[in-house]
Amino acid sequence: MEGKLGIGSGDTTHCNVPTLVEGIRGIQKVSCGGSHTLALNFEGDAYSWGQASFGALAVDTIHNSLQPIQITSLNGIKDVSAGARHSLFLT
Repeated sequence: MEGKLGIGSGDTTHCNVPTLVEGIRGIQKVSCGGSHTLALNFEGDAYSWGQASFGALAVDTIHNSLQPIQITSLNGIKDVSAGARHSLFLT
């Protein structure tokens, strides 16, 4: 659904088994919003994917992302939280 699974297929609306999200490593936290997902690695790099409405992915795109996009506009991210239609980054 809008790519929030991060597994690169817009046709996949659900998955009931653990599935590797390609392109990210060393993840310490994942936060799932209404239609998007955030991940934070141990180095402080954050990634987003899913529905891009209202700027929830925190990247310069209006298109949904089926795969993780690194958020480069913020440095030293310490925590992430995804909500219904928002994303929160603690620096």
